Amino acid sequence: MFGLAQRSPFSRRSNFVGELRENLFPSGSLLDPSSWVVAANCMIAGGLLSCVSALGIRNNTHPISVEAGKTYEVKFETSGFMSGTVRVLLYSSSNSGVTPVVSDNGENSFDVTLDGSGTAFLGRLVVQFSNGATGSISNLQVFEK
Repeated sequence: MFGLAQRSPFSRRSNFVGELRENLFPSGSLLDPSSWVVAANCMIAGGLLSCVSALGIRNNTHPISVEAGKTYEVKFETSGFMSGTVRVLLYSSSNSGVTPVVSDNGENSFDVTLDGSGTAFLGRLVVQFSNGATGSISNLQVFEK
């Protein structure tokens, strides 16, 4: 259903020395909740997207422009995780890709190829907290590979 991502061997901001890539997720998007559809038991404040003891899966969505068949590097930091998991999903108009679930605190970087068949959230980035999740993400970035 979803194209499964692989963890990048290291974090990087460019493909080549001196080449900067555009972050497809707008800078400061975790500072402004108005562009998000935020699920119950979740909130955006101070640059964090947090979820507290969610009952059921919680999908927090934001518009993004990504293309089917392309690979993207998805980077984010997790903090305050006491239970549950979080993952990031990308949806184009026809395909999807998803990071592995994360349940610990720290920096995360995954390569995501949009080759899955899921189209539930067309043109959206989804931060999905699992049932019972308590934790936050910040510093969310998406780069085309």
